[in-house]
Amino acid sequence: MNVAMFVDVVTRDGRNAIEVRQAIALGEGYIANSRGTLYSCAYDNQIGRLAANRRAQRFCEFNEHIIVHVRNCESNHRAAWQ
Repeated sequence: MNVAMFVDVVTRDGRNAIEVRQAIALGEGYIANSRGTLYSCAYDNQIGRLAANRRAQRFCEFNEHIIVHVRNCESNHRAAWQ
């Protein structure tokens, strides 16, 4: 399965998180399914961010997901990626 990884997504309770979402092929590109979150890991600081990133990568490796896109959502918290 193709997936997109989003970094610095702001959760409903105000924490930052890394999310792995299903990516659907659309023409020659991909679109991330906003309701297709497969994995989410929240963090509080830089060390937690690095650990969350590694856990998300291990999740993808273990489940044989292919990461087709990585996006930092720091400036766009809605994470609208196409």
